[in-house]
Amino acid sequence: MNKKGFTLVEMLAVMIVVSLLMVLVVPAIVNVYTSVRRNSFTTKVNYIETNTLKYVNSFKDDIKNQSCVDYTIDQLISVGAIISDNKGVNQIENPYTGGTFDGKVRVCYCKSKLDVVANYVEEYNASTYYHKGDKIIYNDILYTCINDSEPNKLFDSNSGNVNTNYFQVIEC
Repeated sequence: MNKKGFTLVEMLAVMIVVSLLMVLVVPAIVNVYTSVRRNSFTTKVNYIETNTLKYVNSFKDDIKNQSCVDYTIDQLISVGAIISDNKGVNQIENPYTGGTFDGKVRVCYCKSKLDVVANYVEEYNASTYYHKGDKIIYNDILYTCINDSEPNKLFDSNSGNVNTNYFQVIEC
């Protein structure tokens, strides 16, 4: 007898092996992709903060006399502190979300460091998942995320105080 093709059992075996490989490989690929996007985001935030400090360094004595100064991304691009990702439009693309950086850079004089510091911050959104290192502003207070947090974790639901398991106040 001359066989042409595969039996049903052989086809099922191949499908099971391919399915198992997919179950093992796809999550690893997704994790690598997410990690790369997150690292790109962190690099861009560092770029924005560093270049803002370079820009304000020439007039940092003026900042000592003020509480803090906020700069939008558009303002920083307009004065040449940072370079736009999109020619003709003053915006920096956010590699993590795929959108643009919508926050601001808060520059303050830090008495403990005796120098100015710059923090890229975004307004707190209770429905946002924050990652370790993210900086937010709520009621004019800066917070940094110290552990990845699920949405709506800035305040402890029992006490109403800042949830110190996830966030801490930025002093400068």
